[in-house]
Amino acid sequence: MKNLYLKKSCDKRAQNGYLWIFSNEIEDIGNYSPGEVVRIFNSSKEFIGIGYINPHSLISVRILSRKDINIDESFIENRIKSALALREKLYHKPFYRLLYSEGDFLPGIIIDRYNDIFSIQLNTYWAEKNKDLIINTLYNLFGNNINIVLKNDNKMRLLETLPLKVESLNKDFNGDIILEENDIKMYVNILKGQKTGYYFDQRENKKKISFVSKDSYVVDAFSYIGGWGLNALKHGAKKVDFVDCSSYVLECAKQNVSLNKFSAQTDFIKMDVIDFLKNLSQEKEKPDVLVIDPPAYVKSKKKINEAIKGYINLNKWAFKSIKKGGFIFTCSCSQHIDFEKFIWIINAAARSAGKKFKILSPLSQGFDHPINPKMSETNYLKGLFIQVL
Repeated sequence: MKNLYLKKSCDKRAQNGYLWIFSNEIEDIGNYSPGEVVRIFNSSKEFIGIGYINPHSLISVRILSRKDINIDESFIENRIKSALALREKLYHKPFYRLLYSEGDFLPGIIIDRYNDIFSIQLNTYWAEKNKDLIINTLYNLFGNNINIVLKNDNKMRLLETLPLKVESLNKDFNGDIILEENDIKMYVNILKGQKTGYYFDQRENKKKISFVSKDSYVVDAFSYIGGWGLNALKHGAKKVDFVDCSSYVLECAKQNVSLNKFSAQTDFIKMDVIDFLKNLSQEKEKPDVLVIDPPAYVKSKKKINEAIKGYINLNKWAFKSIKKGGFIFTCSCSQHIDFEKFIWIINAAARSAGKKFKILSPLSQGFDHPINPKMSETNYLKGLFIQVL
């Protein structure tokens, strides 16, 4: 195993628990192979940890352990076992994010569990190199009858010089599954679906819509397969509009309403959300509850100002579209916008719309997306449950 040394002025973050080391923090990038495991030392040649390197990536090293140990199949298995133990404590049904990369101290790997189907995303060269070990670990833990889907279409892989590909190890599997969340059944096709197939990160937040759903008109904007709106229907909403720009996900949402035998009025609207909100702001009937759960507006710090303007505009129209005294659940999954900045954005949007509001609760990612306190990058989802005055 080769040694790697950090520059004198660049070793504090890694020593304090940060798991990433950038190429400009390394004394000599040297002759390393992508995915190679290395020992990491500070400028005084004191041991920091074991990690893996990709000299072709800006994030050159990701730390796996603070101990000088072998990084082998048993290491991977123990990390996944630890993550599994937490999920089994938190959830009574086997539908959750089983492994959350740096949040579970196994950088580069994301695994979602849908009962006996596992959707894996391998985002680094080391993770790809150890694909067979990861797959074998899942077979060892859950048996040989499980099905594994490799959902390797995240563009982060391009930064690691890895190809994009989606495949099922069971070639007969068409991707259709029924998952359960908050006692609601949902159909999705994980081969066609976004990211690893479904967004478990909003599970706990969706429970909060139960407090304001009864006899309410609810709009689920950026609905995807309908998670927020389905939770509202379960708790007595009289009407739900599902709004998305994708015909496919709206068809899934429609199937999910039928699957759960909800009988309240539902509409499935294929439309740009801001255009929908502009139209809604002119209507006499305005919603009691509005959910704003968009995809990430910013994926790099260079575009943060542009994204902030986009979030302000989106939420301005949300404020203009809600009934007085109504409730908004508004979220951002952009890791480059922290919670303090998000509150500033919502204040700016309210001011632009000429509205006032009060915060009832902050929103954050679910328990199966644990936050590493040393890495703000793992704390990406933030939101507010507010009442508009």
